[in-house]
Amino acid sequence: MSHNVIKKVKEAEQREQIILEKNEKIRKVSQEVKSIRLELKKAKSSTKNNRKGKGVNRTRLLIR
Repeated sequence: MSHNVIKKVKEAEQREQIILEKNEKIRKVSQEVKSIRLELKKAKSSTKNNRKGKGVNRTRLLIR
């Protein structure tokens, strides 16, 4: 094989490795984003539930 062909094959392999590494980073970030979204959703739900409970308590105090 000529030197140029070997050089191009190595460059292609390097590019492929870079792409694989970037895809792995993207996958990890996507998983982290998904996890954070779930945490925020739980926190938001918890906040709504706490507000509802406080509203009920105030109403009960006013009725008594």
